[in-house]
Amino acid sequence: MNVTAAFMTDPTPRVPLGPQDRCPYCFSAVELVTGADVFPERLELADRNIWRCTLCDASVGCHKAGARVLRSDGIELVSDGTLPMGSLADEELRAARTETHRLFDGLWKPYPAGMSRAEAYAWMAKLLTIPFEDAHVASLSYDECVKVQLAVEDRVRPPGEKPDLPGAAHWLMRANIEFTVDPSGHYVIQTGTEVVDYWPDRQTWKVRGELLAEEQEGLNELIMFCRRRE
Repeated sequence: MNVTAAFMTDPTPRVPLGPQDRCPYCFSAVELVTGADVFPERLELADRNIWRCTLCDASVGCHKAGARVLRSDGIELVSDGTLPMGSLADEELRAARTETHRLFDGLWKPYPAGMSRAEAYAWMAKLLTIPFEDAHVASLSYDECVKVQLAVEDRVRPPGEKPDLPGAAHWLMRANIEFTVDPSGHYVIQTGTEVVDYWPDRQTWKVRGELLAEEQEGLNELIMFCRRRE
């Protein structure tokens, strides 16, 4: 995802008043279609309205008619069936949001689970430092999806169990960040003129050649660091 797309798919406010005038990826017009047009194999979405780019595959589903949506500024919106649930997403971002929903919903489904639905979304809001009313998976950027997924995996991982190494490799490859694996097991990433060492077992990294007092924390932060230097 390029910088423009990453910025455009993280709108303010996150809960939109209406559809975006233009696609954030190719800037083409946006049209209202149904789930039958976009996902013909998913019969449960056949009657659901979806905003879709007229040129590329970016799309976002709509709230059902009558649904009440509270914005972070206190304004309550009542959907007429065309109110988008978030920002338009391309195939990559839709896949990331789908996987985020799958993992995140496990925090409160099936009932009884470790959290209530409200507690789970409050946890997401705190993690991303956003208002509770803005905590919607359909409004998350790709980087935020990565952060939520990693945090959920950390939360449900049994005490003392190390994170699965292919998980970090998967997200680096999804972010188009090339790396090699050192014989010691850590990843070596060349980004711009800098070399970064990442230890997936403890999710820490540092830049070679710089005198850093402490190692940096987190795969999400590493991905954003690399993208800023592309």
